[in-house]
Amino acid sequence: MHPTMDTDQILEIIFKTPASFCRYALGFEPTEYQQDLIEKFRHHQFVAARWCRQSGKSQIIAALLLYYALTHPGCYVAVVGPSWRQTKLIIRRINSFLTRLPRNYTPKHASPTAASSRPTPTAQRPSEDPPSTWCTACLGIRRSPLNHQMH
Repeated sequence: MHPTMDTDQILEIIFKTPASFCRYALGFEPTEYQQDLIEKFRHHQFVAARWCRQSGKSQIIAALLLYYALTHPGCYVAVVGPSWRQTKLIIRRINSFLTRLPRNYTPKHASPTAASSRPTPTAQRPSEDPPSTWCTACLGIRRSPLNHQMH
């Protein structure tokens, strides 16, 4: 990115696609198979991926969930898995990505063109919330009334 670009221009580039979000905001270049998953995620409601261990599944899933949450204000993102331990790994990865984002990354900067063709919920969260608060609430990272052991 060019040093003379203003914040809005930079954010437009970052949020243009999930791949540019990974590259410029999260600091990693998606592999070829991660790029393929990104494209499928952008165009299909349900996507299944069978990859070997240690192939970057958690990394790209966390990045896609965070990208979706930031570009669809008011949405709810559910993180589910076969066990609470595995689910926490994705949530922790999302939280680590959140720490990499500058303070001016708020949902109000999300470009409507960055969103996929899936419908956006009508409920909107206040844009003045900081992204970590907004995404934490959006991802449901709270104590559950059903299980007080959650951290």
